Amino acid sequence: MDMSQPVSNLMSVHVHGVAPDEPLELIHEILTDVHYHHLLVEENERLIGIISDRDVLSSLCPHIGTDHESEADHSLLALSAQDIMTKDPITISPHQSLSDAAGILLKHEISILPVVDASNVVVGILSWKDILRAEIKPDDLPH
Repeated sequence: MDMSQPVSNLMSVHVHGVAPDEPLELIHEILTDVHYHHLLVEENERLIGIISDRDVLSSLCPHIGTDHESEADHSLLALSAQDIMTKDPITISPHQSLSDAAGILLKHEISILPVVDASNVVVGILSWKDILRAEIKPDDLPH
């Protein structure tokens, strides 16, 4: 694979975003129903934060949905995206290279990069798995 090619050649363009006021309960449902582990938080079409499934799990009490659930536990579901998101996430431009993306992912020990244009509008998302999938073909995997 040519690591000098732009991120736009490999990024996923189907990105799931949520509003800053989206409740934790809905965010948890979304992440339970999909195969990915991050949601982008957007306001006026601009990226303002990111939420991982780990952020959601750390915000929820394990007693929710059990006989031990308290009112305080249940009230956590009213938290919003802006309450649990990582603000000002690290991003990349669609014109930057895959090599740049890999370096950023490794340097910051993160697993995904929102891809944004000059106005901070989300145009895609790139994960370390996307880079590996491009490099390693299914036939190359051990059996």
